[in-house]
Amino acid sequence: MDKKLLTILLLLLFIRSEAQSSLLWEISGKNGKQPSYLFGSFHLMCKADFNHSTKLAAKIRQSEQFYAELDLTQSGMQAALMQGLTLKGTSLSELMGSPDYEKARTAFKQITGMDLQLFNQFKPFMSLNLLALYAIPCADKIQPETLLFQMAREQNIPVAGLETLADQIAAIDAQPIESQLKTLTTSLQNYDSVKLVMNQLLQVYKLNNSDSLYQFMQQNNNDDHFEKELIEKRNQRWIPIMDQAIRNKATFFVVGAGHLGGSSGLITLLRKMGYSLKPLND
Repeated sequence: MDKKLLTILLLLLFIRSEAQSSLLWEISGKNGKQPSYLFGSFHLMCKADFNHSTKLAAKIRQSEQFYAELDLTQSGMQAALMQGLTLKGTSLSELMGSPDYEKARTAFKQITGMDLQLFNQFKPFMSLNLLALYAIPCADKIQPETLLFQMAREQNIPVAGLETLADQIAAIDAQPIESQLKTLTTSLQNYDSVKLVMNQLLQVYKLNNSDSLYQFMQQNNNDDHFEKELIEKRNQRWIPIMDQAIRNKATFFVVGAGHLGGSSGLITLLRKMGYSLKPLND
């Protein structure tokens, strides 16, 4: 089947099931004394596409603590990230070889306006992240997690993280450099497709449906590392932390929306722990 037609059919399926799911969930039962909340975010998106602020602000005010994937109050995170993504004893140009590297430089320059040489000492994940940034079709972009974090800080609500930056870097490193390089090269060669899929992903996200988003990601995911290391294993590590937080206080959690759906998603895992989860669509 033609991929564009498949996407349209999937979107129609998602729209029909929209009322059954959400990006914002109320967590109750077990030992949680008051409801907690779980929101699935898009890590970087157009400001105009983020229309959840009022509803989320109300739920944050009802919470006693705030958890993002990372504790955003930690100092030196940018420097630690740069260090963690630095190549040791080699470079992109050395790994790719001269002819392929020069082709990659040309394509990268056309897409971003920057020289790939600026990222020559960093793992391919760094350049891939930048390509994803440029695939988002607007100038005014926001990071919803940061916006929600600021709301919590304004309310003097304690903030924490489900993992450390070292944990995130370890998940990235679980994908071999050779595989990262292949993904980078493929993305540069087929950047129109990258932009198309990113735009489709944003449109599915705007349906406010965690099940729809999960199904779309499954249909477009050709990387087992992404599923196992960046989603499933991290979900498993987060669940005990979430359980303890909910037992102690009413908690607002914000994570990437891809972590919510599926049999290994946070919604299913929390239900297996004995919690009731209700989608909040209003």
